[in-house]
Amino acid sequence: MRTLRWFLFTVLLSPYLLLRCRARKGEETSYLIIQLGKIGDVLCTAIMCRTIKATQPNATVHMLILRGSQGAIADNPHIDHIHLLEDQPRLDLIRSLKDRIDCTINVMPGSFASILGLWIGSSTRINTSSKAHGLLVRVLNVFSTQSRPYQIRTSTYEHYMALLRFLDIDPLPYTVDFFVQKSHEESLDTWLQKHSLVRGSYLVCNITAGNRIKEWPIEKWAAFCDATYAKYQLPIVLSTIDADRIATVKDAAVSETMLIDGSSLSLPELKPLCEGAAAYVSCDTGPMYIAHASGVPIVILLGPIHPAEQVPPESEKVAHIHPPEGCEPWVFISLTPREGTDAQLRCIRDTSIESVLRGLSRVIRVHS
Repeated sequence: MRTLRWFLFTVLLSPYLLLRCRARKGEETSYLIIQLGKIGDVLCTAIMCRTIKATQPNATVHMLILRGSQGAIADNPHIDHIHLLEDQPRLDLIRSLKDRIDCTINVMPGSFASILGLWIGSSTRINTSSKAHGLLVRVLNVFSTQSRPYQIRTSTYEHYMALLRFLDIDPLPYTVDFFVQKSHEESLDTWLQKHSLVRGSYLVCNITAGNRIKEWPIEKWAAFCDATYAKYQLPIVLSTIDADRIATVKDAAVSETMLIDGSSLSLPELKPLCEGAAAYVSCDTGPMYIAHASGVPIVILLGPIHPAEQVPPESEKVAHIHPPEGCEPWVFISLTPREGTDAQLRCIRDTSIESVLRGLSRVIRVHS
């Protein structure tokens, strides 16, 4: 109902709103990037902030995100202001941004995100459209000054750089930025000492995701940890805030004493943890992108996701573990369900332990 009300008010007031935007026309010096996804989505979008600053060092860059994603960019020096969508009524958000933003860039399809620039008086309103979304999303795209559709199975990075090309901003090479303070590195060192861990002599496994349909079964995590410890004799940090799931994996594993509960670690502490790891094994989840930013070798269980969309591309340091034969991607960045059929869920459920072990053996850095 709220979305419908915004749609009606926008249509009714559009003549006045468009005139106000037109009166602001001038050189763009302030930008608002709108990304209402989760941690991984926000991390992968932050390259746009670095790219804008590389072309316009004096530009002011804002990001509008969800509260749960704030930790992904809290210390990013390329972002001047972070706004949280849920922290205030939408009218208050509009008032706080009114006449402050020259250009809004909505990076993924969404109804309110596509009209925010109109309401706050931005002269340039770059929007992401989609034929796969609802009628309101498609209709509201008419209020943008430039628009580019996002097609599933295509690279989000390429899409973001294409949005910036509307502004004659040259792209930067693909990267994932994650910045931490010295205090987080020091607190991680204390944690490592507490658990008798030496940098380079442990593995990290992220055993959960923000969406259950992307999670490997507990019994497979336990068996994988047992096989990995038997081969490499390295302790394994189980990295997730879900302490109950860690306990369940440990109970199911033979090598329980060598599995370490990492649930107390914060996102900023995760980066130095990964910098000192021999490898990082995970499904597609936000912390995996922090691991990638750290430079650690990564093993990614793709499960139901499409490898071309957002996960780090396969390389000598990144191993993609593909689902069993016959499984097709059915979870996409712009269209993410919360449930799946039994046949769909086998994409991650039936991913074999042996295939993950092979991927790990290809990228792991073992110190003598």
